[in-house]
Amino acid sequence: MEVIRSGVADERLYTIMLKACDTSDEVRHLVRRMRSNGFSPDAFCYNALMRSLTLEGKPAEARQVLEEMQAAGVQADSKTQRALYMPSELAAKINHERLKQLLHRREVSKAWMLLSQLEKVGVADEPLYTVMLKACDHSAEVRSLKQRMQTNGISPKVLVYNALMRSLTLEGRAAEAGEVLKEMQAAGVEADEDTQRRMQTYGISPNVMVYNALMRSLTLKGRAAEAKQVLEEMQAAGVEADEDTQRALVMPSKRIIKVVNKVDDSS
Repeated sequence: MEVIRSGVADERLYTIMLKACDTSDEVRHLVRRMRSNGFSPDAFCYNALMRSLTLEGKPAEARQVLEEMQAAGVQADSKTQRALYMPSELAAKINHERLKQLLHRREVSKAWMLLSQLEKVGVADEPLYTVMLKACDHSAEVRSLKQRMQTNGISPKVLVYNALMRSLTLEGRAAEAGEVLKEMQAAGVEADEDTQRRMQTYGISPNVMVYNALMRSLTLKGRAAEAKQVLEEMQAAGVEADEDTQRALVMPSKRIIKVVNKVDDSS
């Protein structure tokens, strides 16, 4: 950037710097600097700006840039169409990668700004929030992210609840972590192996719903022997099986592992 400020930058340097722009605002700023230094943006610059706007869920602004490009006499190329009309699945995938790269470079504030932009236009999805869990250093931040998901109509999955329980227990707030577990169960979110592992590590006692969810997960993965071990752990912990326990142990092949209750064990 020092070269640009010194006035000896050429068009090639501006083109290189476009690759360092993470948002449409940054691309616009760079294009303005090009013009102020006597350079006319080419198709590559316009395409970069349209692509950024499209990724940010701003198609109307992207079309305005196309009109501006045409008015400037710049010929569209093969990439112009792709910059303007991007499948939503591809845009989501690229946005996920953008967030990951920002966090990898430890540009956390930029990552939060990008998420906010995507929320404003309604294109923030569940995987984006999952990526942003890596930017949360405290339970308060995880709670805030969870609330943002819910505000935007996205139901938090088990990964979010696990992250919140982990943060709370690391902060010495195991009782609150237990309340999060109850909240997760009330929301109908099934526990996974990570949930049970965290509960055991931090002294939170799993209930029958947690054990059932874990057995169901193992059963569906074809790990019947491990599911039976979980059943034995549950019985050893004094947690009684319920009607869902039997169903959690039904193998895809319809082979059923018999649920043996504590009375049968003692006989």
